[in-house]
This record gives sequence, structure tokens and C-alpha cells, in this order.
Amino acid sequence: DIAVARFLTDATSSVNEITEQNNLFVYPNPVSKNSNVTISINTTQSGSLTIELFDVVGNRISKIDYMIAQKGVQEFEFHLPSQISSGVYFLKVTAADQMPILRKLMVN
Repeated sequence: DIAVARFLTDATSSVNEITEQNNLFVYPNPVSKNSNVTISINTTQSGSLTIELFDVVGNRISKIDYMIAQKGVQEFEFHLPSQISSGVYFLKVTAADQMPILRKLMVN
């Protein structure tokens, strides 16, 4: 009973965190090859932030680490790799205090 209660408490906390922290915007989308994507995220504290780009089968194409100096809305320019093909990709953004957030990115 204790393990179940602990799990449910953690699950409720996670749902609240997702709702509060799901402030991730990626634009333009779709994006042209060899261009920049702007990533805007609202963070709740300073620390590290990682942006990763994956193809549809899960291969990591690119990874960039940033340091966030202050909490609040942060914007980052993410340059698409030159070897990228047209298609569907996924951006995974992980801030130090937040669960990873995924966004679909269309490249044409």
C-alpha cells in the first residue's frame, strides 16, 4: 500500500510539472534545410539545458548543451546540421529541473 501511494503521489507531481512546464515553442516549423530554428522555453530555475535532435528511428543527429543564467523565458537559436535531409525529426529539450519535452520538427 505504501509503494502504491508513493507512486501515485509521484505521478500526480509529474502531471503538474508537465502542465506548468510545457511552455516550449519551436519556430519556424516547418523549417528549411540549412537554417536556424528558434527554441523558446520557460524555465523555473537556472542551470543546464540540453537540446537534442533525433530522426524518426531514434538516431541522435545533434546535441547542444547550454547554461541558463536565470529562470524565465529563454530563447535559443539551433542551427540544423548541413547533412540533414527533408523529413520529420524530434527535438528533445531537457532543462535541469524539468522533465524532457519533445516537439516534432518538419524539415523541407
